[in-house]
Amino acid sequence: MDLLKRAKAAYSDRQIWESLWDITYRYLAPERAVFFRDNEQSPHDIGQEVFDSTAIDDAERLANLVVARLTPPWGRWLRLTPKDSLANTQKEQVQGELRYVEDRLFELLPKTGFYEELQPLLLDRIVGGTGAWAAYNTDQGLQWCCTPLARMALEQDYTGRLSLVSHKFKWSLHDVDKRFGKDKVPQQLREQQEGEKAGKRDLVIFHVCHRQADGQWENSYYLDHGPGVELERATRKMPDLYATRWARIPGTPYGRGPGFRALSDVRAINKLKELTLKNAAKAVAGVYTAWHDGVLNPHTIGFEPGTVIPVASNNIQDPPLAELPNTARFDISEWSMGELSSAIKRTFMADQFGPLQRTPRSAAEVNERTMQLAQDLGSSLSTFQREIVIPAVRRTLAHLQAKGEIDMSLAELDEVADLKIVSHLAQGQQQEEAQTILEFASVVAQFGEIDPKAGLVFDTQAGLRRVGRLQGVHPDDMRTPDEIQEISDQAAQTEAQMGAMEQGGQPPGGMQ
Repeated sequence: MDLLKRAKAAYSDRQIWESLWDITYRYLAPERAVFFRDNEQSPHDIGQEVFDSTAIDDAERLANLVVARLTPPWGRWLRLTPKDSLANTQKEQVQGELRYVEDRLFELLPKTGFYEELQPLLLDRIVGGTGAWAAYNTDQGLQWCCTPLARMALEQDYTGRLSLVSHKFKWSLHDVDKRFGKDKVPQQLREQQEGEKAGKRDLVIFHVCHRQADGQWENSYYLDHGPGVELERATRKMPDLYATRWARIPGTPYGRGPGFRALSDVRAINKLKELTLKNAAKAVAGVYTAWHDGVLNPHTIGFEPGTVIPVASNNIQDPPLAELPNTARFDISEWSMGELSSAIKRTFMADQFGPLQRTPRSAAEVNERTMQLAQDLGSSLSTFQREIVIPAVRRTLAHLQAKGEIDMSLAELDEVADLKIVSHLAQGQQQEEAQTILEFASVVAQFGEIDPKAGLVFDTQAGLRRVGRLQGVHPDDMRTPDEIQEISDQAAQTEAQMGAMEQGGQPPGGMQ
């Protein structure tokens, strides 16, 4: 039960972050904040504390932006390309099989819940700095499921790599029996849970994935009862639980996201809007003072709109009812909220392309802004690909191979192919390299006009192929060197035949 003890220790170690997660989720994802209080408050009660939706909207927009531009459900955002080290004949041999593997992959991904679960995982990564999901083999096949950050605990080794990922949840006796069999639950506990409590989810389950010294993962389930009851254990090359961080915090396995950076502005604009709404209500309904010859009780005074406060005298000619001066300054509050809102939008990169009502931007400007967005996301985007997207693809490919739907194993695939993300956002990270190649080709062409030998410095075909790969051009849309040579030879032969015919002679190889 060493793994169960380590998992419990991981939950204990993360307590220093729970209060920060709680307050961040309350303002940026209130419907999910209930997980941090064990349902002590309902989403409705937590939602009543929020008066501004700027951060809520921008955080979700950023999550949707990453999904749409990095892994768009409607497009082919990934390529299996033959390795450059392979000979041309080998590349042609594996090209067709790689296209078949791609087709099967993109047919299966929507069925596994990949796209539906990726968005909430990204939202956890943005708001709480850390996101996680699980891969389950069900009767319907492979299924991905986002797990709330409040139920996850992480542990890292001395190199900073995640070495343990744990998911704690509650199941009923029926759930445990269905998943693991009826012989796993101790008899004493079973007798306590049978009857009306059999369907109540109050059995605490720990799902723990641990990286072993040989690189394989031990995937275990434990029932938290007494010293613990092991329900299942399996060792595989891949884990069942995957976690990702927006930006790593040294010394802890958890990450920091835009939600943490924007929290001070979010709380400020929320409080400012709350006070502004109260002042607006006072401006509409008013607050009045009423002359009263009794003794003023300060404990009964209320400053809500439409209330009447009893006073001993209204002084000037002693009117029986007088209006209390209003302290609202809407000009100042609107100015402050505008600044705070702009700061929040910059943090969540929600001001990249502007509103649709404006004049449409040119393709060059959109491309430049996409490059800027890729640079702003920087290492966070690279980390997300390395920790979530690529492992999820490899897990899906392994599932296809296990089901016999593809013949190539992951080991064979790694020998002949590179797995590359070619979506719009991924290309934005590579545009600088492509631009460098194009600029160099232009300079070589200019020098070639002066010195023909200088024009031979740049390998035009190799450079164009590299630009095509960087920009996500499908390999099937580019001719191979052998095909180019064949077309060139045919063109030369045709030109020679036409020249011979124009001179009135027989074409080469013709009959005399």
